[in-house]
Amino acid sequence: MGDAATTGLTARRLPEIVTGRWLAFVHDTPLDILLTDTRHLPAKKGVVFFAIAGANHDGHDYISFAYQSGVRTFIVERGLDHQKWPEANFWQADSSILALQELASYKRQLYKLDVVGITGSNGKTIVKEWISAIVQGQRRVVKSPKSYNSQIGVPLSVWQMNATHDLGVFEAGISMPGEMERLASIIRPTIGLLTNLGSAHDAGFISREAKLREKVKLFAHADTIIYCADHSLIDSLMRSEFGGKKLLSWSSSGADALISIVHRDNRLEVSGALGSCSMSVPFSDRSSLENIGHVIVLMQYLGLDHDLVQKEIAKLRQVRMRLELKEGVQQTYLIDDSYNNDLSGLRIALGFLAQQQQYPRKTLVLSPIEQASVSGEALYGEVAELLNEYGIHRLIGIGPEIRQYLRHIPQETVFYDSLEDYFAMRPAFGQEVILIKGARHYHLERVVADLQQKRHDTCLEINLEALVHNLNVYRQRLSTGTRLMVMVKAMAYGSGIREIAQVLQHQKVDYLGVAYADEGVELRKNGITLPIMVMNPSPDSFPSIISHQLQPEIYDLHQLQEYILAFDDPSMTKPPIHIKLETGMHRLGILPEHYADLITLLSENNVPVAGILTHLAGADEPGHDAYSHTQVAKFLDGYHKICRGINAQPVRHVLNSPGLIRFPQYHFDMVRLGIGIYGFDASHEIQQLLRVVATLKTYISRIATVDEGATVGYGRTWTAARPTRVATLPVGYADGYRRLYSNGVGKVYLNGQLVPIVGKVCMDMCMIDVTDVSCHVGDEVIIFGQQPSIQMLAEWADTIPYEILTNVSSRVRRTYVSE
Repeated sequence: MGDAATTGLTARRLPEIVTGRWLAFVHDTPLDILLTDTRHLPAKKGVVFFAIAGANHDGHDYISFAYQSGVRTFIVERGLDHQKWPEANFWQADSSILALQELASYKRQLYKLDVVGITGSNGKTIVKEWISAIVQGQRRVVKSPKSYNSQIGVPLSVWQMNATHDLGVFEAGISMPGEMERLASIIRPTIGLLTNLGSAHDAGFISREAKLREKVKLFAHADTIIYCADHSLIDSLMRSEFGGKKLLSWSSSGADALISIVHRDNRLEVSGALGSCSMSVPFSDRSSLENIGHVIVLMQYLGLDHDLVQKEIAKLRQVRMRLELKEGVQQTYLIDDSYNNDLSGLRIALGFLAQQQQYPRKTLVLSPIEQASVSGEALYGEVAELLNEYGIHRLIGIGPEIRQYLRHIPQETVFYDSLEDYFAMRPAFGQEVILIKGARHYHLERVVADLQQKRHDTCLEINLEALVHNLNVYRQRLSTGTRLMVMVKAMAYGSGIREIAQVLQHQKVDYLGVAYADEGVELRKNGITLPIMVMNPSPDSFPSIISHQLQPEIYDLHQLQEYILAFDDPSMTKPPIHIKLETGMHRLGILPEHYADLITLLSENNVPVAGILTHLAGADEPGHDAYSHTQVAKFLDGYHKICRGINAQPVRHVLNSPGLIRFPQYHFDMVRLGIGIYGFDASHEIQQLLRVVATLKTYISRIATVDEGATVGYGRTWTAARPTRVATLPVGYADGYRRLYSNGVGKVYLNGQLVPIVGKVCMDMCMIDVTDVSCHVGDEVIIFGQQPSIQMLAEWADTIPYEILTNVSSRVRRTYVSE
């Protein structure tokens, strides 16, 4: 995270600020940018890399890459052979995270300004973003980017602070006792704001009250604390713990609070200790009203102009806390980040853009930057540097400021004074990844909508952070030295093969597995360089397999002979193969009586063997354990015979996702992770540790009331037992939502409730009973996700989660989100 105006801190001063010792001090370097992830490595001087040894990744493994990219100061947690990097400084700390926090805490103390520290169970990021958006024209703000509220995110956020700012807005989140004191020492809020208290992270604390006591430690030295007195536990504890402070409690329900905020006819009537006012708000749901209540109290406390505050509140909309990757028209991918636009958010979004390898060409569609703390010339000078750092090929600027300040940059440029001009003279797009980054009132979401492919109202949302989380859950359970193949067959279990493979390649998995050669060819054409095993290669696919350096799974002798014949020149170097042995699945595999002929064919034709595998028939069920052990014994017998015959020791791989969990003694050289990475544990042993990756969602397209006795849908199979509000959803069996869910078998999640399907599921639509739930046309409906889960849908249809996932039609658009 970069500093817009350097404080003059250099490596020479580390002993004054950070606990630890020098391993090597070669020369003094500026400490301008703090980095914990080499995926976001800027191409400029003054970068300090913190090597953090985590549960799933060890930052020390990336020192060489960072050094080659120009980093010359490193904070490490262990001794190492620093002579391999002769021009770099190395400071050893007990904890790189603690060193990061110490450095940020020191910098915070250099500046005297109002700082709002926000904590709570929910709403922290929304409240922070709304505060920043509303005060932007009246105060010079520095804030946490996105949801940077962790032990690492907070110091990176505070490090942005410089002498031009007069208001800081930072959020802090914790998951266990002892964490908040460290964050409090970094943020040092003058104003505390507590959003609410909910169930998030309850497991890390002995009670809800204990969690609250930990959270409010953020406010230990704050002058003023804002909170909602409608929460009795919060109100009681705040009065007992902070009675001597200036508590600004507010209430929407007549509680004993200093400020009253009542919602009437889309307006909030505010009265009490800070005076009276009336605010029109664009929300009516309870959580949004509570969030905006906190914001309005803060605005009054800061003494901001009422009319300007009202003008900005009218522009607010719900905040997306993640980047969204979508497939676009004309062979493009879109990254939608069109809510706000400041330098820190731009850097994060450009880092995400740089990770996308679907197409080499990168385009940025940019609205003016909202950052009053920096002059236009200096501000856009930093933007120009970012475009160079992240390899942007083309800039499409919308707004006169972009043209004024960036017209001379070396990148290809196209400028429009307004969004209307853009749509009147649309630029051409094709074979590129496009980041749309704009401030909320420029409405760049219209650009996203215009470029997005497959505008089906139903969407399968893939959470990439959840996917990586699940990957790491399984990685933690691998035996030392065991490699990992991840299956991306069947369109990555319906999630999108190209996009998922890009993430897995970033995460440095060892292998990918596909069902057919065409899938592997598609991955090669989209920048995937990992080894790829093809499970079902046909003879006519061997030329493609050879030319694209794929690795076929060979499961009978005739197939092997066809592979050998596919080479025009027998002396050609052949891509390695994987040999599948039949041990009891009775599906595919070479039988023991054919091992001798297999060895002869391999030896005489110089066919390299990358791996030898088998597949267990019942790895997920304890009742089949004896059979599984027998299969492994047969496999090892065959493996050793083949190894002796070809004088080689190929990789052994036997286990799938449930086998990986249940049979650690059989991890061998590699395991094959499939359904587990997508959030389903067929062994039922670690399901609680996995996160939902895929959410199928749609929207209400129509609501109508039918009379008692009226029928709904084809065949008149459902009859209303009362006057019934029926909502129509644009999703049906052509999208993968099965007819089995008709007439109440299936349920969907709408505004906090599960509601039943009524009538028969149609090809493109289905209907739901919404009589007992408040809803409107356009409201979001969850087909599966957290609620109802895919497991629930599988039970309703008497099938398995695999089928639910892979049945989602290709006509349903996929959206990929990064939190």
